[in-house]
Amino acid sequence: MGMHFMRTLMDKVEYHFDEKNGTILSMTKQLDTVSQRPELVEQIERELQVFEAVGRALSNERNVDALLDLIVDKLTEVVGADRGTLYLLDLQKGELVSKILQDETGRLTEIRLRIGEGIAGYVAKTGETVNIISAEDDPHFAQYFDQVSGYRTETMICTPTHNSQGEIIGVIQLLNKRNGIFTKRDETILSVLSSQAGIAIENARLITSEREKRRIADTLREISSIINSSLELEEVLQLILGQIERVVPFNSAAILLIEEDSLVA
Repeated sequence: MGMHFMRTLMDKVEYHFDEKNGTILSMTKQLDTVSQRPELVEQIERELQVFEAVGRALSNERNVDALLDLIVDKLTEVVGADRGTLYLLDLQKGELVSKILQDETGRLTEIRLRIGEGIAGYVAKTGETVNIISAEDDPHFAQYFDQVSGYRTETMICTPTHNSQGEIIGVIQLLNKRNGIFTKRDETILSVLSSQAGIAIENARLITSEREKRRIADTLREISSIINSSLELEEVLQLILGQIERVVPFNSAAILLIEEDSLVA
């Protein structure tokens, strides 16, 4: 967790094995560079605290919404952004849908963007990380949402979120750096925590998929038991419909039986 980021902070990161103490990780940094910049030391400490907090949450938090909310909160805090948004990619509809949306105005409850629309849509389409100094001058910027909310987007940093297969499953976007513009260091932090968000999203989807498979398997077993029971036909059919409704919700349904070359409800 965060090792890629640590490599960007240190001059050297090495592993070696010691028979007495086991595997040892050593990290070195030229002291004359860091010690002369106490503000950099403080920044590094804040960043490491964020990685530690997110790492704990990945291990302990079972609510994916709470976990993603924490990641976006920590991101905005550590890079000094005013607000952030995490989008999930809906491949069936070909659009991005805001999952975590920080909007103090309350005027935006959800954002939907076609793939390729707006800066987030552009990132979802290309897989690029973009760091924008002036949003209104960017040809991909969707001004409509600022107009609706009354907010003014000036600077922006945006990166894709991937699953373990390297496929894009979402986008994280941070707006308006409070002091200056977003830096390369901010891009690195965003990239690392975006990968953690990808892990959380994929794990949640795997858990949901497994639950659905178990539910379907349980339903099929119940249907098999009903079919092999000694109940009356009409009662059997009603029970089967009840079991089917557990996995495929419906407003109305009918089972048609073949009787002398005709269908009978």
